[in-house]
Amino acid sequence: MSPAAAKTLSMVDALLGGKTDAASKLVSFRVDVRLAAGSTGNALDACLVALNLLQRFLKRVRYKGDKKALAPLGGMHPKKISSGSEGDASMTLVFGDEPVSTSGPTLYVGSSGWSAYLSEARPCGWNPPVRNRLGALYAGALAVGEVFKAVFPEAMPEKIRHLEHDLVTHGRARQPVIRPDIPRVLDLSDFAIVGCGAVGQALGLALKNTARLSGNIMLFDPDAIDQSNEQRYPLGLGNVSGINKAQYLAAFLQQDNPLLVPGIVPYKYEDYMGGYPCMWSDVAVCVDNVWTRINVQGAVPRTVWNGWTDVSPNSLRYGVSRHVLGNDNACIACYYYPDGPSPSESDMNSIRTGLPREEVERLAAGATCTPELVERVSKNTGIPFQVLKGAVGKPFHALLHGNCGVFNQRVHGAGVTAPAPHQPMLVGIMLAAQLVLAQADPSAVPVESLSEFDALKIPSHLCVFRSEKHPRCFCNEPAYKKAYRDKWGA
Repeated sequence: MSPAAAKTLSMVDALLGGKTDAASKLVSFRVDVRLAAGSTGNALDACLVALNLLQRFLKRVRYKGDKKALAPLGGMHPKKISSGSEGDASMTLVFGDEPVSTSGPTLYVGSSGWSAYLSEARPCGWNPPVRNRLGALYAGALAVGEVFKAVFPEAMPEKIRHLEHDLVTHGRARQPVIRPDIPRVLDLSDFAIVGCGAVGQALGLALKNTARLSGNIMLFDPDAIDQSNEQRYPLGLGNVSGINKAQYLAAFLQQDNPLLVPGIVPYKYEDYMGGYPCMWSDVAVCVDNVWTRINVQGAVPRTVWNGWTDVSPNSLRYGVSRHVLGNDNACIACYYYPDGPSPSESDMNSIRTGLPREEVERLAAGATCTPELVERVSKNTGIPFQVLKGAVGKPFHALLHGNCGVFNQRVHGAGVTAPAPHQPMLVGIMLAAQLVLAQADPSAVPVESLSEFDALKIPSHLCVFRSEKHPRCFCNEPAYKKAYRDKWGA
């Protein structure tokens, strides 16, 4: 069994509690993908992302359409997608405006503007469709989710029979939602992506397929791609094992984007930030552990965009959240300390330096960093002395970038179950939509605080809501509020 297949079976076992023969279903279920003759634009984009994801977990994917249309997929899918005509399909996905006659379940997939269309009854009637690749990618990823539910009906999902849903109002407006227009060039200056795995790659894929990219973007990830990642990494197929994830995503983003300058940081975010202040106004957090998310917030960027997935019994949850310390909405850390007191500034700085809390409080009262003190912090944290030596002779807070530095929690969260292949894609598309809307029309950004969806249920505008700050979280402390105001003038 391949590492990717093992990941898939582990995910299904976590979802269904081991109550199904997942291996046989993944081998026996066949899905037909039909692309109407002459289809371009939205229909083609939705079809390509569906093909990209389907073969992550199914052995029998059969494509009916112009083979030359698959060229944009490049090396992002293996050449094992069948085009034969033998046998009936367990389910058929139809892209384009031509009705078909099939013997099994059929789902028509379409899009226009920011909206996705899925229907068991008829092709999309939004003609002519308005070009928007984010809406098209969203439609294709939702369709793959319906295939996943058809393979495992014992998860008791809410089956989509007819859906018209958008990425701007999340279904509250009349469909399709066309405005605002996507900018021709998307500026990513002062932007960082922390985590270049499944969600980070999906975000990169969505951004690159949306507009021309410009600016300076920093990519953080210490790990290399391996074969197990093929189960869910939209760019991680083919001869790419062993390549650093940040390096691989940087090369992908820079293709056809000469105005984009990606920076590669092959380290953990905490290790890099231990020696340097946060220089990026906007940070997209695409990691699967709690502490890095909190550390990013602790570095006081202007805006944190958080994307996450979760697999638990009968649930494939995912979501996107937006955090600005200058308002009353929850920061990331608020979500992880709901049942007890969050760490105080002294607690965090103790964790950050490895020094006892009492000593941190005494040093913070006005002590100067000695070489011996900096050496202790270097040994405690693993950050090289050469990186920290600039603090020697300066006030203790120079080690902490002021009152609100990165607090480096060295205990990382336990390993989590890999998500279903379409979950990270949905997250990446939603994150990209938020970033594009923030530049195209800030008043149209729908996620002011939190969005939370379940890939086994039908998306709804009720899944987007505000969450207030936790009263005991560090984001309420005056020092953090002042640091944010001083840094961003907000």
